[in-house]
Amino acid sequence: MKSIKPAILIYTSSRNEKVLKELCAGIEEEGVPFEVNMFKEGFKAEELSRKAAESSIVEAGIGVDRDKACFYCTILKTKDPLMKADVKADKILRTLGSNAARYIKKIPFKLNE
Repeated sequence: MKSIKPAILIYTSSRNEKVLKELCAGIEEEGVPFEVNMFKEGFKAEELSRKAAESSIVEAGIGVDRDKACFYCTILKTKDPLMKADVKADKILRTLGSNAARYIKKIPFKLNE
């Protein structure tokens, strides 16, 4: 079932607040709404990102597990996410969040600096 609110969905099986803070900060900087949903451990970031995108009315989702974060959009013809980031890379996580929002806004992605 699709979310009725236009927002990037973040599905996470990790309770790492620092990771979520960085991802959400990147999205907030771009002014795009988001929603965080917790899942039980065991789900991989790739799977969570696909499920989030399929459930989002804007068809974009981020998945987070204990090791990585992934950004996926339903326009992809593959099961591979568009972007991945190690959860230990704060700056890259923020960029991933920002780029997910930029995808929605249809503006160029930021490069990892």
